[in-house]
Order: sequence, then C-alpha cells, then structure tokens
Amino acid sequence: MLPESQWGSTLTPGSTAILCDLGMVMVDFNRERFPNRFEEVLERPFPKKCVADLDDVRKGFESGALSEEEFSSELLRLLQLSPKHLPTLRELWPCIFTPVPETIALLRGALAQPNTTLVVVSDTDPWRERACAVDFGLEDLMAEAVCSHQQDVRPKWEDASMWLKARKIAEAHLDNAVEIVIAIDDQKLHCERALQCGAATHAHLHTTPESLRDFFLQLNR
Repeated sequence: MLPESQWGSTLTPGSTAILCDLGMVMVDFNRERFPNRFEEVLERPFPKKCVADLDDVRKGFESGALSEEEFSSELLRLLQLSPKHLPTLRELWPCIFTPVPETIALLRGALAQPNTTLVVVSDTDPWRERACAVDFGLEDLMAEAVCSHQQDVRPKWEDASMWLKARKIAEAHLDNAVEIVIAIDDQKLHCERALQCGAATHAHLHTTPESLRDFFLQLNR
C-alpha cells in the first residue's frame, strides 16, 4: 500500500460527478463493535436476545420509518436502559465506523480537479450520518449527502431513488453540464441499479482503495 502522503487523485476528466457510498468505501464498519463498546462503557452485559429486534429497529431508523424519538424509545427498551443513558447511546451508536484515509484522500484529490463534484449516497440513519461527518472531519464531502432516512428517497436495497436524487444534486453543482457520472459502491446490486436507472454512466464495485485508484487510472485511458 502507498504511504498516505502519496495517495491522491488519478482522475482528471472534466465535468465529472462522483456518487459515492459511505460504508465500506469511505469508512469501514463492524457491527460487533457496538455490543463490545456497550459492555465496556456501560459496564453491563449486552442483552444478546435483542439482536434480531435491534436490527429491525436499525433498519426502521435508516429507512426513515422511525423518527429519532421513536428510535430512541425503542433502543432504550431493547437495551433495558433508562432515558438517562440516551446521551451515552447516541455516542456509542456510530462506533461501528472507522475512516479509510486512503479512499478519502483519493476522493478529495478528485474533487480538487476542475468541474468535479461528489455526492455521498448512503443507507444510514441521522445519528451515524452526523457522526461520520463531524467525528471524521468529512463535512466537506457529506455536505449534501443523500441518505436513506430522508423522506423523499427509499433505501438502495429497495430502488434507485437515492442515486437519482444524487444525480440531480450533482447536475445542479455543475450547471447541468455533466459528462461522466461515476457510482461507487461495495454492493453489486447498487452499482447495477445506478447504471440501469441512468443516474450513472460508469460504476465501480469497490473493494479496496487500490481498486478505486486503478479504476480512476483506467477511466483516463
């Protein structure tokens, strides 16, 4: 792997929009971190019998079916905690994420090129969206993120509405003069939908920062 200081964009075409997934692209995640951190911070066993129900509640929060108040209430109930623990849970909830500096450097390098814009497209909830933007210093990349909890879209596993919304945002940034639109995602289905609906002209099935760097290089040939 290249030293972090040597990561930079190899993407040079003009009028380019990058529609980029968050989880497993810009940030890695491991859902096991939440139960582990729960036990470390709250000094009590994690109630493992709630895992399936907690996953359903998470999906409801991510899809916008549950408001923050409704999610908070369900989270406290499932984890057998009182309302005084809510601030702690809000801090713990995003702990599943860790940033991927090499990918972030590649994307920032691409954004440094003229006539290039980026819109994050992520199946995530408001708490985790804010934490990734603020805690990892990604506000510049996530300023107009399209996230599944927003009321005018559906999650990526359901349809292509998030990609289409991101495309419109990118077009507005570039005064509707978009030559190339790249969809970046770690899920094949999501990449295919971005292409099939016409939101993207190119797609990259992401695996590693190196794979993204190679894709950018190939695109310029």
